[in-house]
Amino acid sequence: MNGNTLVAHLQSLEVPGAESLDGADYDWIFQAKDTTPLANFLEWFTKNISTRDLITDAELDAYNELKDKGEVATGQQLEEMESFLSSVSSSLTLTGNCTQPPVTQEEQNRLKDQLQLLNKRKDHLNMHKMSLREELRRCNKIVEVTENELRKKQEELILASHRNSSAEQNFTKTLDSYIDRFRSFSKTPPEEAQFLSQLNLKEWNGEENKFYQTLQTYMRKQFPKSVRVLAGEENHTDYYLLEPSNLDLYLVCGEDQTEYKHNVQELNRITKLLCQTEEGRLEGLVLQARRKAEIEEADRMLTAIQNNQLPSTLILLQKQLGETQAGVAGVRREGEEQRRVMSGLVEEVTQLEAISTISGNYQLKLERQNYILTKQNWVLKQLASQVSRYSWVTIALNMESESIKDILRHLLKYNSIMVERSNNSKERMTLLKEMTEDIENQKASGQLPPPLQTLSQLLPSPPKPQKVVTGNILGTQIATLQNNVKVAHELVSTAKNPHFSRLDKMSSLCEALETSLFGHPGSLRSLPEAWLQENLAEQCLTLENQAWKLKYKLLHLLKQRDEKKKILQVDPTAREDEKTWTSNFIMALD
Repeated sequence: MNGNTLVAHLQSLEVPGAESLDGADYDWIFQAKDTTPLANFLEWFTKNISTRDLITDAELDAYNELKDKGEVATGQQLEEMESFLSSVSSSLTLTGNCTQPPVTQEEQNRLKDQLQLLNKRKDHLNMHKMSLREELRRCNKIVEVTENELRKKQEELILASHRNSSAEQNFTKTLDSYIDRFRSFSKTPPEEAQFLSQLNLKEWNGEENKFYQTLQTYMRKQFPKSVRVLAGEENHTDYYLLEPSNLDLYLVCGEDQTEYKHNVQELNRITKLLCQTEEGRLEGLVLQARRKAEIEEADRMLTAIQNNQLPSTLILLQKQLGETQAGVAGVRREGEEQRRVMSGLVEEVTQLEAISTISGNYQLKLERQNYILTKQNWVLKQLASQVSRYSWVTIALNMESESIKDILRHLLKYNSIMVERSNNSKERMTLLKEMTEDIENQKASGQLPPPLQTLSQLLPSPPKPQKVVTGNILGTQIATLQNNVKVAHELVSTAKNPHFSRLDKMSSLCEALETSLFGHPGSLRSLPEAWLQENLAEQCLTLENQAWKLKYKLLHLLKQRDEKKKILQVDPTAREDEKTWTSNFIMALD
């Protein structure tokens, strides 16, 4: 059994879409070392299901028509009919046995043993049913507890989602209030952008440059040409903002006050020259005094050396060295004090000269200066708002970069998972190739494939005849086999009902087969090799045809019985006709 055989069988059944299937894609189902229920089912399906088992469109329309009319028997009705037929068949058997010769003691003992075996099997089934009910009750409790916990978790999740949505709404409102300026000049793309970096940032920068140029034009209009320079500057082409922290010399001057500018320049030049002159004079005096002191000290030391008057102890030398160092430190302190006095003198002279050079209406100049400072503060606020917009864009792009990094990290994670799955698929294909080689080796060595071994061991071998088989025993065995075949075909027809899914069909067929063979599902064994014989296959085919005929007869009788029930519901006096029909029904079954 392989995928090509399965696809060819589906194509012979004219299954829609089967012509586009490739049998090689389904070889892995039959290449497993241990046979699976799916492989066994597909093998059984290929061997037993033919075109005559399919429901035609006419039959399906007839079934739907009967279902719409309410004439399709339910499961409960079929069970009642089965119990009724079993009781009728048992009564017929009893009545028929009355005319037959008496049963032997050996036959009675065999029937008693069979009855005890059936009773034990019934007890086992009841115990299994009770255990299943207990397991179902326990599972129902677990499911109920789990549903309660799931309901609580769902409520908590809904509450958390509501909180998150409220927080997001508040955050959105706050963010909208901050980016109104940005939205005023941003252009919406033809498709909604998912990230800020998708927008055209060049256009945004162009709008910002336009705003900056407009602001510069406003500055030139607000500050007249008389506001040109700071005190002492020579460049008259640029427009400067004033410094509110140091306004003493930053009073606004007129356009034609060249004398004021000249005086300020002279004052700056004299200040620099005076500082340099005083520092040079003081440094010269200090240097002259130091040289003179050095010469005197050298003469004194020379005289002491000539007269041999040097101190004879180290302590005295250290004392003289300390006195000399103290004298040098005093000279340095005196020089610093003179420098401070000189700088204070220079500042006083500078202030006197500055006051003498200022001319015009001082109050008017202050008013003009306050007006210009007011306009200047407004310009500073506009510049600060522009800086804040640039900062917001920087923060937004940084946040977006983090989100893109997170997305990239997730994609890399998914990529690793896909690579792992690809490696697993390669390992699986390698294993399937090895299994295929093993099966080919088994075929070459003459061994049966695992599905055929299962088929050869599923049923016990036929018992050896130890006694003479009477006609009654053969009749009983044939009737039992007919009932089993009828039940199997009913299960197959139920599974082929279009209202059942494919999984329900497979599950019901497997469970029915296992239950009929071993008493409970999940105990598949291997079929005997005798099932592969041709004569036994012909016998099974004959019994199958008889079961189909019995099935059609039973369906016709069930339809008549439903009609009789409807008549009894309308006219209860027609019960005699119902009894007559029942007797005819029993005769038809006989």
